[in-house]
Amino acid sequence: MRAHPDITLRPWRESDAPRLAEILNDPQVLANLAATMPYPYTVEHAAEFISRVLESGKLEFAICADGETVGDIGAVDRGPEIELGYYIGRDHWNRGIATRALALFLQKLRPLGKPISAHVFAFNPASAKVLYNNGFNKRSGYQMEPSFQGPQAPIFIYDLPNLAW
Repeated sequence: MRAHPDITLRPWRESDAPRLAEILNDPQVLANLAATMPYPYTVEHAAEFISRVLESGKLEFAICADGETVGDIGAVDRGPEIELGYYIGRDHWNRGIATRALALFLQKLRPLGKPISAHVFAFNPASAKVLYNNGFNKRSGYQMEPSFQGPQAPIFIYDLPNLAW
């Protein structure tokens, strides 16, 4: 495992379902995601997710490190802004993969010309660092959202200032 793997984003493939299920069956990964994720996360859940993404043409990509699927990055158009999200399998944390994947993803979002935001649980400083490393700033205040760590947890919202474009 190289310290700085080659990072690419590619469309999800049906054959990725077992790896996606493996990533999302880790409670430490799920702890940082919205409580709406099913658990346990089965290969069938993964196959349904991939099928929906492929059918919808949604901005959602597999994050690959040296060709291995290691996570997901995607965005939802919320009208006035685009909200993005990402996760990396725990076996690939702390290697700069999410930071580099987000930089690649932002290149895909630029042509949309909308402000970009991201939501991060307060207990996930590593994800906040990924955003800071890509020019995001934290909004003041916070909101409470359901979490796997409890019924409600504080979430901070980060914005990419137009000056960063």
